[in-house]
Amino acid sequence: MTPFWGAPDTALLAAAAEAHARGDLAGALQLWSDYRSAHPQAAAGYLNACEVLRQAGRPAEAEAICAEALAVGSAPIPPVMAEHARIAEAAGPLEGALPRWLALEREYPNHPAGPANAARILLKLQRHEDAETLLTAAIARIPGNAALGRLLAMAAAARQDFALALQRWDAVLATHPQDQGAINGRGATLWQARLAAGNAAGAEGEAAPAPPEGLVDVGRVSDPLAHDLVMGFESLGRNCEFGLVQRRFGAEPLGLLRWSFVEPPLLARLLETRLAGLGEPGQVSLRRSDWREWYIIDGVFGLSFHTFQSSDIADEAVYVKKQATRLRWLRDKLLDDLENGTKIFVYKPKPGTPDAHMQRIFAALEAFPKSRLLCIGIAGETASAGTVRRVAGGHMWGYLSVHNPLTPGKWNICFDEWLSICRGALGA
Repeated sequence: MTPFWGAPDTALLAAAAEAHARGDLAGALQLWSDYRSAHPQAAAGYLNACEVLRQAGRPAEAEAICAEALAVGSAPIPPVMAEHARIAEAAGPLEGALPRWLALEREYPNHPAGPANAARILLKLQRHEDAETLLTAAIARIPGNAALGRLLAMAAAARQDFALALQRWDAVLATHPQDQGAINGRGATLWQARLAAGNAAGAEGEAAPAPPEGLVDVGRVSDPLAHDLVMGFESLGRNCEFGLVQRRFGAEPLGLLRWSFVEPPLLARLLETRLAGLGEPGQVSLRRSDWREWYIIDGVFGLSFHTFQSSDIADEAVYVKKQATRLRWLRDKLLDDLENGTKIFVYKPKPGTPDAHMQRIFAALEAFPKSRLLCIGIAGETASAGTVRRVAGGHMWGYLSVHNPLTPGKWNICFDEWLSICRGALGA
């Protein structure tokens, strides 16, 4: 709920909030109406009613209450003007909200909400230069504001000036080193820069996608033999460790599940159904994470896929269509590789996974007689780290000394052991 800014009759406001919380929207709106009648100069009654109506998909009613607040001169004015702009966004089209955010900027030039949201809309409309002009002036008035700095970096990235965008991300991080939006935005810009430089698809079918930069930094080493070795393998998900091993040696293969979290029952289902329906029109949607990265969501299996893009998307329907086409291509590639035995697939279940879950995966792979699966476990009394054991059906178990991540965000990847396992799998 919107803060009350120390408004009077907090008991009445609390009663309205409680009614809203239990789902009594009509009761809450009546209590907020009573509050406005009793305290017409207080913003809380207007703002709370507007916010709820807007979120409930009733922008016309919210517009009427907000107009009343503006006519009365309810204070504080900036939040009322901001709500007025949000109502216009909810009602659409997007362009209709722009004058209201700009009005907030004109009336209160040192309030960051006006220029930040106006610039956000300008970027969605692909008016990059207008956004940069607005943001540059705002930052001169409000130096050090992280939100404005992030948007300025996004504006440079949107017009593919990646060098300038990285400079701007670094400027934000110099004063806000823990800003997760800037950390992930910088990572996304690096990925876009590599993509634009021609690294999207090399002779080996490699691509530049990466998890958010803040996840883990594995560094890179120049080792052509190791690069060629790990390119012969493809991860079937669960966690990112093998994808990070490939990154360590400069290998960025295109793979459907490389960065996906796939538990054993879901992997078995994917194989049993031959991924039927994944990426099909009407089954793909778009979701934005708390750190502003866009995710593609598959409605058939519930899988989520990184897009490594944090900037606003001008036409979400077109973007989803392109991403769905990409998912179908990766799906078909995975099925071809399973059919033809062109890759050794890697899967790393967590310790303690029931044997029945793994047996179901092995059974599903019987439909792909040429397929080879390398499962990863933890070394113990019967298996040494870096070794490989062959099991029925052309499948294998390899063993590491450490299970990663050790704790959330903390990794200790044993690269030499991984290379030894990959060499052993090729010779098994």
